[in-house]
Amino acid sequence: MTEQKIHIEPLRKELEYYKRQLHKLSGDILNYDLTISRLQHELRQKRQGLALLSELQQTIGLRQGSASIFEITVQAINATLGMDKTLFLSPADTDNHYRASHWLGFCGDAAKKLPLLSIEFPASLSKGSGFLLVNRSSEKTPIIEEIQAKFELPYFICLPVMGENTPLGLLLSGRYREARPLYPPLDQGDVDTLRAIASLITALIHRMRVGVLEEMDRLKTEFFANISHEFRTPITLTLGPIEQMLKGRQGIISDPIREELVIMERNQERLLRLVNQILDLTKLEAGSMGLKAAPMPDMNQFVRERLENFCSLAEKRGLQLIASLDPQVYGAELYIDREMFDKLLLNLLSNALKFTKEGYVEISTGIHEGVFCLVVKDTGIGIKKHQLAYVFDRFRQADGNEGAEQAGTGIGLALVKEITKLHGGEVRVQSEYGEGSLFEVLIPLGKEHLDPVSVVEVAGESLKTFAGSKKLLFIDETGLDQEDAEQDNQEAEASFDPNKPTVLYVEDNQDLRNHLRSLLSPHYNVFLGIDGHDGLEKAIKYTPDLILSDQMMPHMSGRGLLRMLRMDPQLSSTPVIFLTALSETESRVAALDAGADDYLSKPFDESELLARVRNLLRARAQEKELAELNRRLEVRIEEQMAELVRSGELRRFLPQTVVE
Repeated sequence: MTEQKIHIEPLRKELEYYKRQLHKLSGDILNYDLTISRLQHELRQKRQGLALLSELQQTIGLRQGSASIFEITVQAINATLGMDKTLFLSPADTDNHYRASHWLGFCGDAAKKLPLLSIEFPASLSKGSGFLLVNRSSEKTPIIEEIQAKFELPYFICLPVMGENTPLGLLLSGRYREARPLYPPLDQGDVDTLRAIASLITALIHRMRVGVLEEMDRLKTEFFANISHEFRTPITLTLGPIEQMLKGRQGIISDPIREELVIMERNQERLLRLVNQILDLTKLEAGSMGLKAAPMPDMNQFVRERLENFCSLAEKRGLQLIASLDPQVYGAELYIDREMFDKLLLNLLSNALKFTKEGYVEISTGIHEGVFCLVVKDTGIGIKKHQLAYVFDRFRQADGNEGAEQAGTGIGLALVKEITKLHGGEVRVQSEYGEGSLFEVLIPLGKEHLDPVSVVEVAGESLKTFAGSKKLLFIDETGLDQEDAEQDNQEAEASFDPNKPTVLYVEDNQDLRNHLRSLLSPHYNVFLGIDGHDGLEKAIKYTPDLILSDQMMPHMSGRGLLRMLRMDPQLSSTPVIFLTALSETESRVAALDAGADDYLSKPFDESELLARVRNLLRARAQEKELAELNRRLEVRIEEQMAELVRSGELRRFLPQTVVE
């Protein structure tokens, strides 16, 4: 019996061992089943998410607005992910507050109340760094309870849909119940799916906005090209007759008329240059201006001949024009489009002369490591550091405020950049405000970097005459001729008529100064100022009865001049009329608020200008007359009071003292 027990005991232990192993194996199988179930759930989530993303990408087109994107997204989430309610919440007027703009799963009174509901969400959602995941095991918080109550949605996910820096809104989606296997609890997989949808919405809206901006840019470029073409016809029909009259084809003309015609011709040529620049820039940016690059064996000669056209202007302005041309450039394998490079040189040199008041302008050439270098350096006003990044942007000047040193269009340097880029090169700028600027154009030697279609082989003899073969269309736009203005003022002093009112006209364009002077001088004593600072000095010197002033001028703007006039006791009441190209209502209101008495936009009607000047001068004369009458009345009253005191008659007008 004992022996039998001894034999059974090992069997029993072995049986228990196998039972334990069986239980362990069953647990492992159960864990594997749970893992497989979880993986299957995640796989279904991924498939649903991918299907939804694919559906959204196919459904939402580039030309649909953001409202359509949100509406389609809300519908797709409910249908594909098995959600009961989905909302897109847009930012309200108050920070971190949102209200429903698109929804699905609401009906009746609940749907009517939605647009009126506003909820304050955590700031982390607005910053794109947080989300809300609410299921049966989630801890309740005030914001969770508020969402559950207002939207009648017990289980939900809420996360932000971000724009570039700010939220486009919040995506809120959820279910009424949790019931496996059809409605498992919302988890991180669902959060990842909605995040992917939010990222897709962000990308689609960004692409949509980029598409809109590109289309607007294309339409704007097309508009500039079309309107520039339209401008050329009336300019041509104006320049042609003017040139014929100046050549005497219509008979002998008097000197005063000739002077007027010369002014007209000069300003029409200035307008033509501007139109041509706009056309060139729009063609370059649209890629419709083909490059015709040909060998340039003597770039130094090309530069030298072009530089000669600026000598008289530099001499007139007292500037030194320096050419530092490297002999190594001669014979270099340099391919350029001569007509385009001619415009590049014209813009760089005219820009340097325009913004340089004293010192020098230097142009230099050189070869460095297989690259041709053209440098234009000046001692001008320079460019502010924060503006350097924008100097090559079209229609943008280095300093865009109303007191900018010079007027301009912001086209020239943009054209320089596009021409350089078309040659496979780059343009750089260095500048220190108040010290000067340096522009460097770099173009690789050879033709390997160019499209073979754009390379044109031209006989060398035809290159020699190109630089001097075209008329230089450069107009000195500075208009700041101090000597001419001073001479006009001396003539006005010599012929001063005390019976006429005195008018001061402050304008930086010489042609316009001369035109207004001829218009006003038959009626008034007219003195001139060439900029805001000079205008202030002339106002102190001549104490005019009225001041006409431009707004955008160097050294001191018209607004700055007005401010200084109103601070001067002797000039504070002087009427000021702004005569300016700034015609927007905002500019007009701002000028009047600053203290201007009147505002007239260019181009102006001469009779209207004379009428406004006349009315203001008449009002000023009446004010002076009234002030003089008041002064005389005060003097008379003082004299009568003194006489009453002296004669003792004053006691008759004093109250009598009653003695009890």
